Amino acid sequence: MLDDSTETLRERMKELNCLYGVLLALNRLDRPTREILADVAGALPSGCQYPQDVRVRVNWKAECIDTLGADPAFARLDTDLMADGERFGQLAIIHTTPLSAGNDGSFLAEERILLDTVAARLACALQRKDTEAALQVSERRFRALFEQSGQPSVLLEDGLFTAVNRASIRMLDSEDASSLLGRSPADISPPVQPDGSNSRSRMAELVASALADGYIEFEWAFLRASGEPFTAKVRLTAIDQDQDQDQDQDQDQDQDQRRVVHVSWFDITSHRALERELASYRLDLEHRVRERTAKLKQMAEALQVANDEQKTIFNTATSGLALIKDRTRIRCNQKLHELLGWPPGEMVGQGTAIWYPDEAAWEMGGERVYEHIWRGEPHSREQQLKRRDGTLFWARLTGNAVDILDRSKGSVWVIDDITNERAVIEQLTKARKLAEQTARTKANFIANISHELRTPMNAIIGLSELAQAGPLSNEQSDNLHRIAAAGKQLLGLVNEVIDYAALDAGHVTVTPAEFDVRALLQSLAEKAAAAAAEKGISLSVVIDDTLPSPAMGDATHVRQVLEQLVANALKFTDRGRIELHASHESGEGLLRFAVRDTGIGIPPDEARKLFQRFRQIDDSSTRRHLGMGLGLAIAKRLVDLMGGRIGFDSVPGEGSTFWFTVISPTSSARRASGETDDRASPPRKRPQGEASAVSPARHCVLLVEDNPVNQLVAATLLRKAGLVVDIAANGAEAVAKVQSRRYDAVLMDSQMPVMDGISATREIRRLPGLQALPIIALSANCDPQQVVEYLDAGMNDHLVKPIDGNNLLATLRRWIVH
Repeated sequence: MLDDSTETLRERMKELNCLYGVLLALNRLDRPTREILADVAGALPSGCQYPQDVRVRVNWKAECIDTLGADPAFARLDTDLMADGERFGQLAIIHTTPLSAGNDGSFLAEERILLDTVAARLACALQRKDTEAALQVSERRFRALFEQSGQPSVLLEDGLFTAVNRASIRMLDSEDASSLLGRSPADISPPVQPDGSNSRSRMAELVASALADGYIEFEWAFLRASGEPFTAKVRLTAIDQDQDQDQDQDQDQDQDQRRVVHVSWFDITSHRALERELASYRLDLEHRVRERTAKLKQMAEALQVANDEQKTIFNTATSGLALIKDRTRIRCNQKLHELLGWPPGEMVGQGTAIWYPDEAAWEMGGERVYEHIWRGEPHSREQQLKRRDGTLFWARLTGNAVDILDRSKGSVWVIDDITNERAVIEQLTKARKLAEQTARTKANFIANISHELRTPMNAIIGLSELAQAGPLSNEQSDNLHRIAAAGKQLLGLVNEVIDYAALDAGHVTVTPAEFDVRALLQSLAEKAAAAAAEKGISLSVVIDDTLPSPAMGDATHVRQVLEQLVANALKFTDRGRIELHASHESGEGLLRFAVRDTGIGIPPDEARKLFQRFRQIDDSSTRRHLGMGLGLAIAKRLVDLMGGRIGFDSVPGEGSTFWFTVISPTSSARRASGETDDRASPPRKRPQGEASAVSPARHCVLLVEDNPVNQLVAATLLRKAGLVVDIAANGAEAVAKVQSRRYDAVLMDSQMPVMDGISATREIRRLPGLQALPIIALSANCDPQQVVEYLDAGMNDHLVKPIDGNNLLATLRRWIVH
C-alpha cells in the first residue's frame, strides 16, 4: 500500500496532467468554440479524485457542452467563467455517484482550486479568441472605409506608396493604383518646389519629421498623370507598428520597426486663387479701418479722462468709495455716506479728518501712506473710523492712485465695515485656545487609553504563552495558541488606533539619529520569518552597496512603516517570495526602502483607496483579508513626517512593490554643521558591554509593577531565564528596596499608585551609588515624547507592553554587565 505522501504526489500528477490536457485544448483557438469546450470537458475529469464518476457541464455564451446525459447527479461544484470582470458562462463538475463514506460530503479543496484554475484559463483563452475575431471584422471595415472614403489618402512605408485609395487616383487622374505603388511622392512632384527646395530631399525631411514628431502639415506642388501641376494641402501622420516581441533580438533596430506614414491630401489650387483675391480686398479694407480708427481715437481720448474716474470710483457697489484729492473728498458713493451716517452728498468737499476719532488717527493716513500710493503701490490698513454721531467702527481702507504720473487726478479709496470680521477673529482666537486645551486633553486621553488597553492585553498574551510551556493536550495547546494569536491580533488593532490618534493629534515627532539599516532589515526579516515559512514564502533582504553605514534617520518610524508593508505583503501573498530592499539616492539625500511581493496585486481602479484611513481594497462583508484599513494610512502619515514620499507599483496577479523615501542627511554633514537633536540622542548612560548569559547566583532583578497578573507573567519569564526576581507594587516600595539590596537591573512600570515610575526613578537617581543602576521603563504608552520624558527622568531604556519575552531578556542582556 502506498503511503500518504506517495498518494498525494499521485493526486498532484493527476491534476498536472489534467491542466496539461486543458492547455493543449486551448493551444488551437482557430477551431470552433464548441470543439474547444468539448476538449476541455473531456480533460477536466482526469484531475479529480474519482475521474470515472465525474461529468462536466460548460457553457460559453451561446455554446454549451454537457457530458452528464442521463446519469444521476449527486454533487455539483461550479464556477463562473469571468473575463475582464464580466461573466460569460459557467463551468461545473458533477459526481454521478455518492461520495465515499469516509468523505465529509464536500468536494476536495484541490478540486475547487483545479476548477477555478481551468475556468480562469478557459475564460481568458475564449475571450482572446472572440477579441481576435472582432479585430479581424474591424480591420476589414476600416480597410473598406479607407478605400471608399471621399478624402484622398495613401500610405507610405519607408517613403514609398504601399496603399492608394480611389479618391487619390481620381485626384491624380491616374488609371489605377498600380501606377503609384512602389513610387515615392517625389516621383509625382516637379524637381523643385515653389520655395526653391529640391523635391526629393525636402520630402524625405518632411517624412522623417512626421515619424519623429508624429504629425506634420504642409503645402506641396504635385503633378497629375497628364503633367498638369497642382497645389495640395498635405498631412503626414506617423502610424505606430507593434513588432513581434519574439523576433531575433540581434536584428538591427531600424529593421524591426517599419516606418509607416498615413498621407491625407487634397487639391487646394482653387482655394489659393480665391485667397489671393480676398487678400486684395483685405488690404483695401485695412486702409479704410485705419482712417476710421484715427478718428475714433481722437474721440476716445476726450472721453478717457472722465471714464477713468467714473470706472475706478464705482467698480464696487457694495463698499464705500471715494475720490480724494489733497485729502479732500471730491466724489463719494451712496454706500460711503451710509457707512459714516451722513446725508447723501454732504461729505463732498470736506476734508477726510471728519472720518477719524482724533488727529493722531488722521495722521496715520498722511504722508507716509501717500509715498507708497504715488509709487504705484496699493495701500491697505485696518483702523477705527468715526461716524457722524460719534460712534466708532472698525474699517478696512484700501487706496490706489488714479494715475501715478499725474497726482492731480487724486486717489481712489475703498472703505469696508469689518466690525463683524474683527468679532469673528476674536472668536477664532478663543476657539484656537480651546482647541489647544482640547489637544492636551486628547493627548492625556490617548496615554490613558493606551495604558488601560495594553495592560490587560499583556496579561492575556503573557499568560497564554506561559500556559503553553506546561504539559497540555493537543486541544488545550491549540486553544491557547488561538488565544495568544487573537490577543496579538487585537493588540495590533489597538496599536493602529492609538498610533493614528497620536498622529492625528500631532503628538508624533521625528527624531533623526544614526542607525544600522542592514541590522534593522535583518531584524524585520527574522521577525517575519516564521509567518513566511508557515505560508511557504521565501523572505530575503537586499542592501545596495552605496548605502551609507550608519545611515541617518528616525529608525523607529522607519521600522514602523516597514513592519506595516511587510505585514501587508505577508497578508496578500500566498506563494513566491517577499524581498526587503534598501538603497540611497545620493543626489537627493534620500534613503529609499521597498517591499516587493508576488502576491495578488492591486487592480488599477482600486488604487485610489490605498493610504486612506478605514479604506481597504476589498471592504465587503465577505472579504478574505481582515483589518481596519489604518495601517497604510499610518505609514503615509509617518513618511510625510519624515519628509519623504510613499507609493507603489503593482500588476494584478503578479505582485506589488510598496516603496517609500525619507530625507537622510549624512552623519558627517550633520556633525560638520554642528546640527544636533537632543531627542535623537537622549541623555542616558549606555551599557559598557554585553552579558553572554545570566546567572541566578549573580543577577537579581527588581520588578516594579502594580498589576498582579502582570507581576506573575513578567516574574515567571525572568525566573525561567535564571534570574532572581524581587517584586515591588509601586514606586515607593521600589525606592525602599533598592536601598536594602543590590540589584543588577530594575524593570520600572510607568503608571502606578502611591508613586509612579518617573517619580521613583528620579528618587533612585538621587540616592548615593545608584546613578549607574540600569532602570528599564515598562509602559503601555509608546508616544515618542513620553519616551523622551522617561529617558530624561534617568531611565536607560524602554519596553512597550505587552512585553515580549525574547525582547525583555535581550534588553536585560544588553544592560546587565559582568
